[in-house]
Amino acid sequence: MNTWLIHNNSRKWTWGSYGDRTQQMIDYIKIDQRWCSCINNARIFQSATVPNVQNDHSLVMGNFKIRCNVQNRSLTRRVDVERLRISEVRERDEIELKNLFEALGRCVRLSKRRCSTEGRYQHDKEDS
Repeated sequence: MNTWLIHNNSRKWTWGSYGDRTQQMIDYIKIDQRWCSCINNARIFQSATVPNVQNDHSLVMGNFKIRCNVQNRSLTRRVDVERLRISEVRERDEIELKNLFEALGRCVRLSKRRCSTEGRYQHDKEDS
């Protein structure tokens, strides 16, 4: 990415041989093409050094501005509490919930039985 932007030659090279005989650009910022528009600047800092470390590479730094679109969350459906005060509706909803939880409990027990070694053996025995 640092090759796309216009800078002076002194801001482009990232590696220099000892004695400053040759200078080359061998360190890059690599980014997916769809994110290229997010990079504002990429440059090299020759004077950035780490104490007690001899290094012939320069620091490559990039400035990014990531623009994200926030998706609108759908509104959660509100529960009509007034409807639950009607005894017939409440009883019907209670029966529906009870049936759903019983079916869920059967599914959990069945899957546990199939996952255990004994249940798997019995299940295979029933199939043959």
